[in-house]
Amino acid sequence: MFHQLLTPVGDSLGLSFLVAVLPVLAVLLLLGVLRRPAWQAALAGLIVGLIIAVFPWRMPIGLALHSTLCGATFALWPVMWIVINALLLYNIAVRSGRFDAFRTWVVTHLPNDRRVVLVVVGFCFGALLEGIAGFGTPVAITSSLLILVGYPALEALVFVLIFNTAPVAFGVNWKEPLPLYYLILFFAALSYMAVVYISRAPFGLALQGVRDNPRRMEAIGYNVTAHRVAAYAFAALIASIGGILMVWLNNQISPGSAGIEATISQAVTATGARHARYRGLPKTRLQHAYTAVAINLWRLHAYWNDTPIDRTRSSHLARLNTSLRDTALPPN
Repeated sequence: MFHQLLTPVGDSLGLSFLVAVLPVLAVLLLLGVLRRPAWQAALAGLIVGLIIAVFPWRMPIGLALHSTLCGATFALWPVMWIVINALLLYNIAVRSGRFDAFRTWVVTHLPNDRRVVLVVVGFCFGALLEGIAGFGTPVAITSSLLILVGYPALEALVFVLIFNTAPVAFGVNWKEPLPLYYLILFFAALSYMAVVYISRAPFGLALQGVRDNPRRMEAIGYNVTAHRVAAYAFAALIASIGGILMVWLNNQISPGSAGIEATISQAVTATGARHARYRGLPKTRLQHAYTAVAINLWRLHAYWNDTPIDRTRSSHLARLNTSLRDTALPPN
């Protein structure tokens, strides 16, 4: 069995990378610089790739040719079959005049706002084409539409490529380790940027004042309770995203993994019920009810999973009694 070498060129990862990228550079050079046809650029890239696979990576010639044949078969049958049907529908729409009618409808009915045209054509119509064809067809068709309605070619291509990233992502299996890693990384970066933005906004500055001196903030007109509830709600939103990702990864949820005790504690803190003994009997009753519900749920979870409950802590008086009993003198 052939085992792929990681560093075949000079036992260096950098040099091996530079050699491995030569087929891509050959295609880009022939297409972008020398202005050669696409089939010539693709054939040159294939030849360069075969040479690199056989000599530096020491791949058997028969296996290299077999891999080329399998790739060509896959490209011709499932991929090109979808693309050919999509192009057939596109050409039918052009010959029948429906494409020009659609262009006229876009120019006539859509408002004179570049952003609306981008959303309707680049995103909505591009998402439809992504579901129908894919494989670059939405970019080709929607970019040509945007160019026809007056967009510069470079801007149309850039916008369409950006919009096309959204519908493409729906075909990814996000439970696989690598896509899930990038998904978690995306939400972590998004949460970090949101926290930084809010901390520098007027709301974040008011939260700092509520944290440092709530009485002064309440005296100058700020609603301290509302700010605390909003802060806990924002933190709960971020925590809920993490919890959803964890449940998605583990395919299960339990009172222990859901963090019911911590959630109830945050709710009690946000509503001021933690200091209920200073504010009357109703909040004290509510706090005791929350605590009882949390304890009962935790005990049910421990019972269902045959988990022994930890022993309760002994009081200071009981520990003192034990220590006095241990240090007592033995009777004569």
